[in-house]
Amino acid sequence: MAAAKGHGKKANKLDSKSPDDIKEKTYLTRHVETSISILESPENDIVLEALLFLSKYADIRLVNLTYLQQRGLLKKLLNLFDRNICILRLALRLLNILLSIDDVMVEFNRGIYDNQIKQITDFYICHDDNYVREFSVNILIKLATTCRITCLIFSVDLLNPILQTLQSKKSEGLLKTTIRLLDVLLSSPAVLSVLPELQKFDVTVILDYMNDNDNEIARLTFNIVAKLTMFGLDVYQSIFRFHHLVEKMMEVVMDPAKKENHEIALQIILNCMNSDLTSSYFVESIQFLKLCAWVKSCDTEYLRPCVEIYSKLSAMPQMRQVLFDLSVEESILYFLRSNNKYILNKTCEAISNMSEHKYCCEQMMTPVVMRVLCSMLERNDDEDPENAVAIKTITDLMRRSLKTIDFLNHFGAQQTFIELFKKGMSAFTQESYFRILEVLYQFSVHPIYKESVVCGKFFEELFNILQNGTEDIANLSVEMLTYFIPHPEFYALLVKTNGPQIILEKLKTTKNPQLFKSLLVLIHSTLSNESFIMEFMKRNLVKTLKDFSDYIKQKAPLINTILKLSYDVYLPLKFFEMHRMELTDKLNNQFYLISGKWTDPFPFLGVFLHENLSPIRTIYVVDFSYEMVKSKQRVPTPNSKEVSCRSTPRTDEQSPITHLISTPYEIKYGDLSPDPFLPSYIYHIREYFKEETDIIDKIKMLAEYVDTILCGPDETLNIPQKFHTFKLHIQTLKFKLGTNMIPIGYLRVGFHCEKALLFKALADSTCIPCSLVKGAHNLYWNEVAVFSGIGYEQTLTIYIVDLMNNIGNLMAMGSKEANYYCNSSKYKSNNYNKI
Repeated sequence: MAAAKGHGKKANKLDSKSPDDIKEKTYLTRHVETSISILESPENDIVLEALLFLSKYADIRLVNLTYLQQRGLLKKLLNLFDRNICILRLALRLLNILLSIDDVMVEFNRGIYDNQIKQITDFYICHDDNYVREFSVNILIKLATTCRITCLIFSVDLLNPILQTLQSKKSEGLLKTTIRLLDVLLSSPAVLSVLPELQKFDVTVILDYMNDNDNEIARLTFNIVAKLTMFGLDVYQSIFRFHHLVEKMMEVVMDPAKKENHEIALQIILNCMNSDLTSSYFVESIQFLKLCAWVKSCDTEYLRPCVEIYSKLSAMPQMRQVLFDLSVEESILYFLRSNNKYILNKTCEAISNMSEHKYCCEQMMTPVVMRVLCSMLERNDDEDPENAVAIKTITDLMRRSLKTIDFLNHFGAQQTFIELFKKGMSAFTQESYFRILEVLYQFSVHPIYKESVVCGKFFEELFNILQNGTEDIANLSVEMLTYFIPHPEFYALLVKTNGPQIILEKLKTTKNPQLFKSLLVLIHSTLSNESFIMEFMKRNLVKTLKDFSDYIKQKAPLINTILKLSYDVYLPLKFFEMHRMELTDKLNNQFYLISGKWTDPFPFLGVFLHENLSPIRTIYVVDFSYEMVKSKQRVPTPNSKEVSCRSTPRTDEQSPITHLISTPYEIKYGDLSPDPFLPSYIYHIREYFKEETDIIDKIKMLAEYVDTILCGPDETLNIPQKFHTFKLHIQTLKFKLGTNMIPIGYLRVGFHCEKALLFKALADSTCIPCSLVKGAHNLYWNEVAVFSGIGYEQTLTIYIVDLMNNIGNLMAMGSKEANYYCNSSKYKSNNYNKI
């Protein structure tokens, strides 16, 4: 009983002691298990002795902590929070040491000690003892490394008490640990949900510690400010702007005495530039101007963060005029002294951005800049293996300054771009490959440098990307091909690579309006060259264009223009498609038409001649290769008449025949034979017309002349007999010539088709405006234009010429007589259509 009373007095005496009266007890050797066990004792002095022993044991080495944890020390320490101040201090200190091992952190993260964690947080917020608060802060610093516990800590208002601690400055130790806790807490994602709601959290208190004499406090403050600026919250960024944070950081960076904070200061500047409130407000400050001068000679270790500052500033369109006024582009160019690819790429980005300002672009366009850009194209490293940034910068400069192409040529860069181009689309991103192509495009259209990029491989690759490239790349390749149409090598390559077929297939399949129009422009540009357009027409150009809907033709009127020009280039095709030769269409040499029905694609005469083939149907050919010249020798005409002329080849450039003939005519058996008879008809009719001045008389005379030539040996035969005679005549000519291609001059019997074709050929040679029309049921006729009246009162009348019934009769267009002639059933014979 006495012992109990004595123990109670001792406990009361211990409780009444102030914290500073507690002295370290003499170290006694006892078993660790015993010390842990007596922590549950109700006697405070015994618990205190045990805690002192365990603290010394824990301080000796790390392995002892694991042993203590395995003996259940953690749980017993957490049960001591309600004891006196001395026990609380030691318990918190030992807990802080115990948290150095992972097993204790795992135990805390299980959620079974959440109430104790909140209690420790309350110790920091509310307790009067600075040592307790300091120990609590150290514990919270370690616990705040896990996301779950951090969220638990933030369930109470912790940041404002932290701010109050920073304002009080009563304890240097507590101040330093509080700053460290704030630094740790700001590394947690949970802070993003808490900070926006803390309107009373005044960051100006934190800014004051950036200049603290204690280097660790200053360093921790820099870290805290860096994290706050990284969040970019407007409520804090506005405060940072008001206190000129960016300008102060620039001063820190340029101060050699504060070298240990240079890196974090630059990071703060970059963080502020990510916020709209602080991204560019400092540009016109004295500190920024000093920075622009400083970067020109600063150590290379500062180039990387500094170049990012200028890259971000130049990316703001609204700032470029101010930057140009401050000559910031000069500072940007100084970064080119680096050999680091990342720095060079960032510099290129800034140059590209500033080049959008016209005058700034001209100032930056120097040989030094272009030499560096060209050298970057030849580098191959992991930083930028495709050299995409350098390519982008060059193309941006090329778009904005005419001098770029001259500099590129001076440094021989076109060969580098050609090598890049030859690697193909698979070696680059779509954007980079497009830019490579764009540079070569500029060389291609340049009158001086054009030849420096031309080669067969170049053309082949253009056709390849037209087939396999994206719409934008294919469109650019088409534009380049259009410029190379006049090049001597282009036609051979066009045929070799089956270019017309590729172009037409792309035209039919593309959904891109710009590419569609570019393809039409390319085709239209080839119309000036007969060889080109023939390659397209042989691959069904006309059918491809005709198959487009009326809506597309309305949106792209070039389609109808190409069709019209194609017809004009190749009149046989025009007549095949439109069944009409206009008054203004003059038959050219080797014009031909197909007699009878033809349902297959249009046959090209050149194909038959080149492949030595004979068409299934009869083809009539108008051959103007020969002409008649006066001669003393009398040569019999086909109709046994005698004229004072002889047949000789034309010597003009359009004539495919250049040799003289020794006989009235020669036959190329199995091939298209020349026509020596048609020139004699032309000569005769011209002689007859010398005495005639009236156009109507000439038309009638020409009709009678055609009828005389093609009337056949017996005019008394009826229609079926005439058809039979005509069929025998055609078969005889085919047997004689060895082909179904019959020159029109060889015919001695004819009906609508033959007479209308011969009339058109002779009319064109004698300046009579005449058309050739194919109507229903394969009936052919001619329309002629006749002017009547005098002066301004002249009227134009279109007549149809009767070549079958009342020879030479002119029937007004649209009259009943004309309509009957054009639709007469008298000559609608299946036998005739099959010849």
